[in-house]
Amino acid sequence: DRDVTGVQTCALPISRTYGLLASTVVLAALLVEMDRLYGGVAESLATARTRTEQLEKLLLERAQLVATVENSSEFIGICDLDLTPVYLNPAGQRLVGLDGLAEVRRTKVPDYFMPDELPRIRAEVFPAVEAGGRWSGELLFRHFKTGEPISVLYDVFRVDDPTTASPAFFATVTHDLTRQKEIERILMESRKMESIGQLTGGLAHDFNNLLMAVLVNLKLLQKTIDDPRRQRLVENALRGAHRGAELVQQLLAFARQQSLAPTPTDINELIGGMVGLLEVTLGGAVRIATELAPDLWPAMADKTQVETIVLNLGINARDAMVGGGVIEIRTANVVTDPDSRPEAPPAGEFVALTVADSGPGISPELKSRIFEPFFTTKPVGK
Repeated sequence: DRDVTGVQTCALPISRTYGLLASTVVLAALLVEMDRLYGGVAESLATARTRTEQLEKLLLERAQLVATVENSSEFIGICDLDLTPVYLNPAGQRLVGLDGLAEVRRTKVPDYFMPDELPRIRAEVFPAVEAGGRWSGELLFRHFKTGEPISVLYDVFRVDDPTTASPAFFATVTHDLTRQKEIERILMESRKMESIGQLTGGLAHDFNNLLMAVLVNLKLLQKTIDDPRRQRLVENALRGAHRGAELVQQLLAFARQQSLAPTPTDINELIGGMVGLLEVTLGGAVRIATELAPDLWPAMADKTQVETIVLNLGINARDAMVGGGVIEIRTANVVTDPDSRPEAPPAGEFVALTVADSGPGISPELKSRIFEPFFTTKPVGK
């Protein structure tokens, strides 16, 4: 038996005859022989155990990396040297409208960009990656299903083979800028409106001072006139000056220099009281139709502002319907859900007021400008 117990068993008789020194020498010799026979195997087992642990660590690190890439909200993709994508994470597939890696692998890198971007990509992006290994900048992706442009920050880099130092593949981590661009647009519109409001407020104050002088003098003049005909002329002038004063209040409200006066308002009642005015103002070629919710909630609103809004929308609708048509005014109760868009109202209960007409509608290129206060497509004098 070659185990340690066997060595001790053999050593005991020797120690009785030759003493402790002899038994120690024999034990040492046997241990040397065992190390020669089995030491290499032990070392091999230790090496194998170490390599197994290293492999398990590498597999864990790879699984963590794969999970991170798969769950990232960024567009992460890999393509080979002939620009054929071999991998695109789920967020990237959703961004450009692809379903699964099978679809991804049937595409080419240039397919991901709007056609107008391709000359820049060939002239700037590809040479930069070839020369310096990386390029980063804003570009427009193309949605595969809708064809719509997607603004992105495109960061592409070359990965080299560590053993040969030759290019192995290309990779990209791309950020969707759609949300950021929308916020920038809204911020720019807000600043523009603020500037217009400041200008409007200054003009309104000056105009208000002139009107006050006109109103005071007209009232003084009215007291000195006995002729009925001249009295009517002064009264007409006073009505015009008062309408101008109401316009000034609206301009000041727009400039946020005059506070609005929202009160609980029955929008149905307000619209019902305006139908006659609208019919006279818009003319016989336009028919007014109403669809008012019977159980409409009261709304916190400035009545004068609501009346002005409806009247202006009606006049614009009439001008858009060449030869006449129908203007429909509808009310409804609505409950809104949370919306992440900055311009969206908060979640809650609202009253919806809709003014629709049978005209041709607004062209897409003009829709982005409809809330600019002084923008119009009408000719001068209308």
